[in-house]
Amino acid sequence: MHKTGTTSIQAALAAGQSEGAHAMRLGRPNHSAPCRMLFDDQPEQYIAFKQQGLSAADLAEKRKKLEMRVRRQLRNRPEDTFILSAEWFSIAGEAALTRMRDRFSPHFKETAVYAYVRPPADYLRSSLQQDIKTGAAKFAPRWPEYRNRFETIDRVFGPENVRLRVYAPSGFIGGDVVQDFTDWAGLAPVTGAHETRNISMTATALALISCYRRNSDIRLGTPALVRRDRRIVNALMELPGPRFELCPDLAAGIISANADDLAWVEARIGQKLDSPPQQPAGDTCRIGSDADLKLAAAAFAPVLEGGKPEHRADDPEQADIAAWKKLSEFIARIPETGGS
Repeated sequence: MHKTGTTSIQAALAAGQSEGAHAMRLGRPNHSAPCRMLFDDQPEQYIAFKQQGLSAADLAEKRKKLEMRVRRQLRNRPEDTFILSAEWFSIAGEAALTRMRDRFSPHFKETAVYAYVRPPADYLRSSLQQDIKTGAAKFAPRWPEYRNRFETIDRVFGPENVRLRVYAPSGFIGGDVVQDFTDWAGLAPVTGAHETRNISMTATALALISCYRRNSDIRLGTPALVRRDRRIVNALMELPGPRFELCPDLAAGIISANADDLAWVEARIGQKLDSPPQQPAGDTCRIGSDADLKLAAAAFAPVLEGGKPEHRADDPEQADIAAWKKLSEFIARIPETGGS
């Protein structure tokens, strides 16, 4: 499932080794894009492939090469356990998952699916950050659609082969999702150092990236523009500031409106999906609407020039204009080329 430490797990498996297990080498630690290319119904519709300018013919050629990599590993690797790790599995259609199952199951005695399930309040906050970071312009927290994610996986692989666990880092071995996953899956510990990836962004970064998304004329239609966008977002991600939190009443209302879906996944897991109490972590900034984002962008804009936030009660539209003026000047100073 998205937003459950998968980036850390994937990076650790790619960089290290778990004795007796082989994390498949498909060109990148996250297997979502390669598996879309191999098994999705219409991979050419995937936004990342569109941004790379890949046509259906390009994808067909890449798919042949990727299949050759898969075949070589299935034929030559000595390990008994192979690992595929992709958030895409939790949103893939039944036909795509069935194709994937049928491709790999003849080579193994059994197939097991492991998925962490993030509590709804945490997911709403984290997915909003990710959406804005990767291109969304509006404040629109997304419900995780638990049943749609996991019922399809149950049908394809059989519920007896699908293991679900609440994503609760405070209860993980050493507080580390990589250690927790390898212990849960019965794998040997991963050798080599690893680090937590995809750290939550500050409210400063969230507000200013959203301002950039609303006002910029950059459209992610070519690889060069994607690289430029990544440099801008990375620069804004480095800005200091308070922790972002959703307004509690907003989160509670969304959870209440999806009570049936939440009840389904809690029954499936056999426990409540409550977020563990958060330890005080310094200042927080609560945001619950597009207007809040615009006001926050104006408040945090002085940080772009090394100043301190200036909280004002402007009209949201005027605040957005003022924030964009400072932000566009900051963006103009970011080099056009360089590291991504």
